[in-house]
Amino acid sequence: MNSQPAEWPERLTVNEQGETEWLRLLQHLRWSDHFSLVFIFSNQPQLTDLFRRRIADVYKLRISRLRTERPAQPRDLLQSTLPLLLGSAPWTRTMHAPVWLDLASFQGDDDWIPARKQFYLRLNENRELLRLQARPVVIVMPLDERTTLRELAPDLWAFRDLTVELNQRLILERPQPADSGETRLAGATSLRSELSKDEARVLEEWQRVRDRNDRGVLLAAERAYRICLARGHLQTAVTIANDMVILARARSESQADHPESLRDLSVSLDNTGDIARALGEHESAQRAYAESLEISRRLLERVGETPESLRDLSVSLNKTGDIARALGEHESAQRAY
Repeated sequence: MNSQPAEWPERLTVNEQGETEWLRLLQHLRWSDHFSLVFIFSNQPQLTDLFRRRIADVYKLRISRLRTERPAQPRDLLQSTLPLLLGSAPWTRTMHAPVWLDLASFQGDDDWIPARKQFYLRLNENRELLRLQARPVVIVMPLDERTTLRELAPDLWAFRDLTVELNQRLILERPQPADSGETRLAGATSLRSELSKDEARVLEEWQRVRDRNDRGVLLAAERAYRICLARGHLQTAVTIANDMVILARARSESQADHPESLRDLSVSLDNTGDIARALGEHESAQRAYAESLEISRRLLERVGETPESLRDLSVSLNKTGDIARALGEHESAQRAY
């Protein structure tokens, strides 16, 4: 039996519900500077490994890298894995290095079932020691052991911070077709059944006016973008955000950098940065935020220190600092803040 599963090829496509779960996990870990306990229940090892590799890619940009633990044998759970979780090296705690513990790789092996149960019991008994660890801990378990964990370790279950379930419903049955305007529009139209009537009207309004070249399109797109982002329809949000940047840039160039058109471009760039950051594309987000910040400075010079221009500059500096911090560029983050 292999103790280390081979790296899965990224052949599956995650649907929008799957991207929403990924975004929930990413946002939680992003703000977990101290102890945080995350339970992932999964019967999809390929999907689990995709999420792990995405998280690892995010932490490659930080000083504290993701530490992945896969016990090789059932007895390792109590002999090495439990001590690692309860009393790791001081430098690991200081750097808030997150741990990804995979207990689901051998979920079909009978030898692992009693070993995992004993591990759950011991971890529940030592939950206060676990809580002292100044880092996020992600534990991946078989999907069908969710009830078992809750019954065996009720106190541990009570102070978990996030629960994620990875199952077949998060996987797109077929790869998405090549991206085109018609394909994107059809995809956005299919979302209407999941929205309220008012939200569907907002999306329909954006679709109706999106080929026009006036500021009303930007206003309609902004409303549709916010709805898609809130509903977790990230790919449609990306489409809308990109459309906004293209139109806002064209209007800014044609209107000789009018203050209103400049601000529209800055807001549109912030939207592309926000969605890129939500998807873990930090470098793309940084480029968008940097351009938005430069525009905010130009606006401040042009219109003076109005409440709106000062607020816009503050927002841009904060976003620039946040993304620099996420990339591990602490001096740049400090300057921005």
